[in-house]
Amino acid sequence: MFAVLLLIAGCISVLFESRHELARRADMMAANILVLADQTVRIEIGRYDTRLLDVRSTLQADPTAAHTAKDLFGGPAVREHIGDIIVTDAAGGVITSSRPEVTPGYVPYLPSILAHEQIGLRGLGISTVTLGGHIQPELALIRRCAGAGCGQVGAVIALLPMAWIQGVFNAIELGQGGAIGLVDGQRVLLARKPFVSAQLGIKLANHGIIDRLPRDRILVEVRHSHIDGVDRRVSARWVGGLPLVVLVGISTTDIFHYWNDLAVVIVSAVILLSVALLVLAVLFSRQLYRKMLVDQQLLAANKQLAELARTDPLTRLLNRRGFDENLAREWRRCRRAGRPITLLMIDADEFKRYNDHFGHQAGDQVLRTIADCIQSRIRRPGDIAARYGGEEFAIVLPDTALPGGLRVAESIRAAIEEQAMTHAPGHRYVTVSIGLSHADPGPDGAAEELLTVADAALYESKAAGRNRVTARPFIPRLDVARPPAAQAMP
Repeated sequence: MFAVLLLIAGCISVLFESRHELARRADMMAANILVLADQTVRIEIGRYDTRLLDVRSTLQADPTAAHTAKDLFGGPAVREHIGDIIVTDAAGGVITSSRPEVTPGYVPYLPSILAHEQIGLRGLGISTVTLGGHIQPELALIRRCAGAGCGQVGAVIALLPMAWIQGVFNAIELGQGGAIGLVDGQRVLLARKPFVSAQLGIKLANHGIIDRLPRDRILVEVRHSHIDGVDRRVSARWVGGLPLVVLVGISTTDIFHYWNDLAVVIVSAVILLSVALLVLAVLFSRQLYRKMLVDQQLLAANKQLAELARTDPLTRLLNRRGFDENLAREWRRCRRAGRPITLLMIDADEFKRYNDHFGHQAGDQVLRTIADCIQSRIRRPGDIAARYGGEEFAIVLPDTALPGGLRVAESIRAAIEEQAMTHAPGHRYVTVSIGLSHADPGPDGAAEELLTVADAALYESKAAGRNRVTARPFIPRLDVARPPAAQAMP
């Protein structure tokens, strides 16, 4: 799962990084176009501003002279994309113009032009006017004339149709959904590509990018166009010191077209790979779980087999193998801890005669009853009972000295006698003889020697008349001496 999450996170990071890079490149392209448009507008406006300054200077030099149109207006008067150059008085009345044949069309708008001018670079006034029936608005450049030297002259105005900047915009390639526009300081749209005649000369609504636009840098925003409904990454910039703004919009569809296709491919591949990894992980987990179950079953089976290998099937006590292992272990533990240990050897009295008289099935039942009596009298978890062989049983009592061992042995003997199991003729009840050995394990000696002493004590019990407990101490040493005389309990 962690690998899948890491893979998804890596792919998402790469995709967003590539998307950011595409947006950055689009912003760089838009910035270059802004620089081109800015320079074009400033150069063109600067050219006519120079002519306005020349006209004003000429009039100021000799305000009473009768200047011809050629002397006063020069070259720009004959350029076709110049609407008109008009000299007005302070009230907006026409004094003279470069193209008298078109001047009457501008006269009704002169007061509005002068009233709504915005002051730009070096005192140049700029205003926007849309003539009745014209497709595009025109830009009015205004140079005021003040002082005694101006006489009746109040202002010199140049009217510029937007065909010149529209031609520049039309030559710029912005992609299928791109757009470029020129807006004045009042948010009136002057020129635009793609050309939308119904919007030109109209004040744009809800165009906050212009309101927030700093004077000294480019502002970039993603905006939805209310003109054509296209989402664009819009870059805006003021034109020098003029109250004009150039906007360049690159369609987000054009920017991210190939990225979207690539993202679909990559995301699909990642999803498929993630699903494949998850499927493999689930399959692997199932196989691992099945293997764990098999391993647990094998461990349980091995444990069961090990228990069966150490357990007597008739009495459910330990068998001879299990007894030997536990006796050796407890001997070592008591020797390390410095604790005593006691061993009991138990044998059913005259058991062969019982089998011969009652049969082996009855004999097996007697052995099970003896095992139950032994189990009922040893209660500590560390005590060990085993069927040593045939009708013989053995008990290991760790951390038990002679008195405790004698109490356990006598309780077992008495419990079996109390069962009152009928014996063969010549014997009243089934009884047992018990041999007991006890020791404090030292550095020498072995558990087998303790077993030998207990076995010897058992035979002494039988020799003394059976149905009794005989105890013999065992002192481990290098040279095992003959055991001392037995201590018997009737």
